[in-house]
Amino acid sequence: MGLFDKIKSAFIEEDEEDIKAAQQAAQQQQQAAPQDAPAQQYNAPGTQEIGMPTVDMSQPSGEGKINPDLLRTFEAALRDFNLPGPDYLELKSIIDNENFRKNIPDENQRIVSAFFSIQAGNPTFSKAIVLNSLQQYVEKMEGERTSALQQLGQRIEEEITAPTELIEQKFKRIEELQAQMVQVQDEIKELQAEVAQKRAELNTKKLDFDVTINALIGALKADMVKIDNAIN
Repeated sequence: MGLFDKIKSAFIEEDEEDIKAAQQAAQQQQQAAPQDAPAQQYNAPGTQEIGMPTVDMSQPSGEGKINPDLLRTFEAALRDFNLPGPDYLELKSIIDNENFRKNIPDENQRIVSAFFSIQAGNPTFSKAIVLNSLQQYVEKMEGERTSALQQLGQRIEEEITAPTELIEQKFKRIEELQAQMVQVQDEIKELQAEVAQKRAELNTKKLDFDVTINALIGALKADMVKIDNAIN
């Protein structure tokens, strides 16, 4: 399972049950890591669990902020990358051991003491191994970041870019419809003007027709009276 699958809840909204399930899985990984990690294959003084790099939790300036839950997920993923044999993570676990801190407050002295305590049980353990393992962990996490961001980019394409383009198409369609509506309204006005003109013309013709035929009918009726009176 890729790192993105473990941290996707930080980028997308999920149901509450899904979020709880992801958190429980991360906790189980944290609890299981000390027993499963190769670090437990040797007996180093003070070793209790795989240590994590100390992260400054003070919030940086800007829009982003450190998410403690997400940080724990990253740390769980880093444990999954733990290389065989003692290396940086095992050294870090001794350096950060609570009892070790109390006995050796100075961090530099703790680093040296932890280093030689591991080397006492593992003669091949060296500074190069620690630094090389650190470099591999950095590269591994960078690779997972790249993979996660690629998948996130795909989600952005699917859930933001594509819908945004569709919204723009809808707006353009609205503009087209509005232009068509204006055109139709102009056509309606033209038709209304034509209808009004034709109505006026036809009303005039109707009035002329009525006056004319009434005049003719009136003349015929007048002649009817005249003829009826003249001929006995």
